Amino acid sequence: MNKTLIFLSTHFVDEAVVSEYKKLRNTKNVDAILAIDNNAYKYDFQNRIENKIFFGVSVRCFFFDSKLHDELELPYFTFFGVKDFGGVMWNNGDYRFYYVRKFFPDYEYYWQFEYDVFCNAPTYDGFLSKFNDDNSDLWVTDFRDEKINGSWHWTHGVEWAYKDVALYGSLFPVVRLSASAIDFLYKKRLEHKKIFTDNGKNKWVFCELFVPTELMNGGFSCSKINEPNVTFNKNFCLNDDRFFTTPDNRLYHPVKSVRKEISKLNTQIKDINFSLRKLFLTTTVNFLHGTTSAVKKFQVQFDKDFKFALLIVPAKGGGGKLYYVLQINGDSIYIALHCEGKFSDVDVKEFGELKGFAFNKIQNRLAIIGFVPTKFEDIFPVANAMKVLIESTYPVIDKIF
Repeated sequence: MNKTLIFLSTHFVDEAVVSEYKKLRNTKNVDAILAIDNNAYKYDFQNRIENKIFFGVSVRCFFFDSKLHDELELPYFTFFGVKDFGGVMWNNGDYRFYYVRKFFPDYEYYWQFEYDVFCNAPTYDGFLSKFNDDNSDLWVTDFRDEKINGSWHWTHGVEWAYKDVALYGSLFPVVRLSASAIDFLYKKRLEHKKIFTDNGKNKWVFCELFVPTELMNGGFSCSKINEPNVTFNKNFCLNDDRFFTTPDNRLYHPVKSVRKEISKLNTQIKDINFSLRKLFLTTTVNFLHGTTSAVKKFQVQFDKDFKFALLIVPAKGGGGKLYYVLQINGDSIYIALHCEGKFSDVDVKEFGELKGFAFNKIQNRLAIIGFVPTKFEDIFPVANAMKVLIESTYPVIDKIF
């Protein structure tokens, strides 16, 4: 039996979560589970530990909810007052360790990764190899000294627990705890429950303060996960950053939902496909179907085989133009975009209404074609580069690696 259990904590399951779970499952010398906040009972289960099929992948799931929370006699306090289970569970990240350990008691170490952590490698082997032979009770990011009522807001209102105690802070997207540390922290939470008075002035101790402070003062060994092992505090977007093209065994947090990004692309393709069907009938159409808009007409050109299309969308207020190059291949349409000239505030607003094209996104990302293709001999090399670009910019999650 492996001595380490890794759990990926989430309140939903999509392709990105399953992809990250697969990396954990394929990592050597550890066991992996998907820990699902199922308080809304989104997923049917007979047992708290079950194998479920998500997106064609067998996933070992652990379902937790308020019933389990109540069995452990944990309170519903948060730094922000009394909350429902969802608020309590996400404001007290250490609670999930207690849930998991109750049903998986035989491991020496437990890693928790939040659902918006992305490992830039096919598995977590490269990342975990740095910690496998270390017996620290706590590994956590941004481990540091703190002081009461300091600049970090979690240090305010906690005098009831830590009046004359050295304080320590951390960040919680990636945490490893030893079994003995988890048991110690659980007992401390129950002790705090007995003495805490929710009077508006006192604040329930936030997990990123509670865990390192209790363990350091309790004589446990605590260590910091240093950069570049984990890179955080930036809203990463796989579509924009595309660091997955060069695996580096680092963890990135937080990574925006790729599910939403892919959904945007699907909307765009669907709208373009609808427009193209109309364009086959006429080379000039009213794109917004007669509504008042700064954008009135497409200027459209097709090659003789109708495999490529060049669409020019003129702006009214600023004199700029949007160029779309489309490669039509059966049911697949690859899109490249380029903007030229200036756009007025009216244009920005109107372009933002173009059938799923968020212009503010386009405006920031349209420098992906080095020149404006104005004739068909220019379109073919652009289209080939465009296909590679679109496939790498909007990857199918399971095929990133």
